[in-house]
Amino acid sequence: MPYKMQSKLLRVLQDGIISRLGSDKTIETDVRIIAATNMDIRSAIDKDKFRSDLFYRLAVVSVDLPPLRERKEDIKELTKYFVKGFSEKENININSFDDEIYGIFESYFWEGNIRELRNVVQRMVVLSNDGIIKKEDIPSYIADGIETVQIEKSEENFIACDFNNAIRNLETKMLTEAIKVAKGNISNAAKLLNLNRTTFYYKIKLYNLEHLLKE
Repeated sequence: MPYKMQSKLLRVLQDGIISRLGSDKTIETDVRIIAATNMDIRSAIDKDKFRSDLFYRLAVVSVDLPPLRERKEDIKELTKYFVKGFSEKENININSFDDEIYGIFESYFWEGNIRELRNVVQRMVVLSNDGIIKKEDIPSYIADGIETVQIEKSEENFIACDFNNAIRNLETKMLTEAIKVAKGNISNAAKLLNLNRTTFYYKIKLYNLEHLLKE
């Protein structure tokens, strides 16, 4: 939220009144505010990007939600929830779901948190055949990413993969699969990966994948 807009919200919280755009008439409000952010608010306050008085007004009850990779016990239930929701939305009857998928999901890093899990499940539901979802239907970048990025540790030593090479391989696989699913359409492929067109096309050029795009 822009810094100037924050003062307007603060006034609403303090006085409990609002005015319609272009009107001088005030309207009393009786609401509860739920605010969420992925920013470090304390740091934003120090950098004058967030008002401290607004923060203390909002922070009556604070809940820190850890990333999905730190609460893997939720992955199975979230997956079931998304499968049910998307099957109803898309009018697709899912009558078989491979239990091995849960284990694979729990081993994945989920950099995109719940939004990434949601997108992956949506894709699997939409592309399912005869209402059956198998572990082979998991996007290849997830299975390959688990194998590529996995680090073996012991008390005395550890073996790590080449980080830059692993990231390059992972991004190339993700881009290739997205383009394949989108049948070469840039906008649709970028949307599947939750990237804007500029960033998506930059990575396409970076990895020399232009030949996969639709003419």
